[in-house]
Amino acid sequence: MTSIGKYAFYCCTGLTSVTIPNSVKSIKSCAFSGCDNLTSITIPNSVTSIEGQAFYWCIGLTSVTIGNSVTSIASSAFAGCSNLTSVTLESDAIVSKSRTSDTSFKTMFGEQVNEYVIGNSVTSIGDYAFCNCTGLTSVTISNSVTSIKSCAFAYCI
Repeated sequence: MTSIGKYAFYCCTGLTSVTIPNSVKSIKSCAFSGCDNLTSITIPNSVTSIEGQAFYWCIGLTSVTIGNSVTSIASSAFAGCSNLTSVTLESDAIVSKSRTSDTSFKTMFGEQVNEYVIGNSVTSIGDYAFCNCTGLTSVTISNSVTSIKSCAFAYCI
């Protein structure tokens, strides 16, 4: 299996945990949308892309770990995950990417996220990465990060 297809687990409300095999390269749109009892997800290092609304409205989701090979996450991938409070980012391609205030992590994960952990694979935090992340109370940055770009934490009240 190399991808988890569109709507594969759509509204599987009984789903409480998922182990994504290392053969998976992409998670398609709405793959886990509406799985409201899913509490945490770890995206393995094999995954390179997470499409729009892949985890839309997974209201039970409290933590997400993004593997180091992910190069694209659609802005709405985790939209509506109102209880998501902790995100661990291992992907340098995602964290170091220059963004705008309209494409910051707030648009991917929501403004309610209060804790981000930046993993050892990350070397740089890109422009506007956390811009407008108003719920942010804690960021753990690994020693591997050597630069933090302009406005990375702008408007983080």
